[in-house]
Amino acid sequence: MWTVHWIWMVTLTVSTRVRSQGCSSSFSTNECYFTGGATIQPQYADVNKYFIIGGLFDIHTKNSTEICGPTVSQAGLLNLMAFFWGIEYYSITQKLVQTTRVSVGAIAFDNCMRPELTLQHVLGYSQCDLHIQTADQANLVAYIGPYTNEDAFRTGTIASDLGITLISPSANSLDFNSINQKTLLRLSPSFTYDLKAIIEFLKQVKSQYVMVVFSGKDTFWKAAFNELKSQMDPSICIQYTADINTFSVSTKKYLVDEEKVIEYYIFLMHCYEA
Repeated sequence: MWTVHWIWMVTLTVSTRVRSQGCSSSFSTNECYFTGGATIQPQYADVNKYFIIGGLFDIHTKNSTEICGPTVSQAGLLNLMAFFWGIEYYSITQKLVQTTRVSVGAIAFDNCMRPELTLQHVLGYSQCDLHIQTADQANLVAYIGPYTNEDAFRTGTIASDLGITLISPSANSLDFNSINQKTLLRLSPSFTYDLKAIIEFLKQVKSQYVMVVFSGKDTFWKAAFNELKSQMDPSICIQYTADINTFSVSTKKYLVDEEKVIEYYIFLMHCYEA
């Protein structure tokens, strides 16, 4: 479903794309080309007859050094496969090339769950530090990704300054805005709506006592916790709040002792932290 959505987003972006100055073609040897990404070569080599769609994925896990880790992320690999399938399906199966005489190329970067590496790829390609054969940076219309909130937040600010469109399938942070991330298009609604749904549920069941457990080390969940508190109905008492990262034995014992008082628990954290 996400593939169809971002394909339409890219089509809209192409229709409004203003061509920028291309990179210098003073180099010609193969060793000058960047080979650290997966590519689909456009059928036409003429720069006026193709456009490029970029992909920002986390194929490998983060390593303790700047080198990517050895473990492959299943979600990242599936996103990459869906990305290439979508491009090939709409450009070849749907006969985009035959009907428009314009071909589509693609370049996918592996950011290895490091936001700084995502920035390096986006900046490097935009500023002609990364040369990719038959993929002129001036023909880039958009990136699919990043997928995480932290990555989308950082890269979205740089992309906004560069005038590069990002289409994130899953970023839903409360901190995104139309000023700092004005070229970031999101396919997932803001987490604000999830919080509104939680509050409305508590109102409907006439809950009076609630406990909130959140992840304080994660800026996304901390912001969600603060937003929840500010929007909570006055009739609902937040009996207790706890940061999962500073939980102690005494805290856990308190929660067990008070279980008969607390009616609902709200966990604002990733599943693996619960």
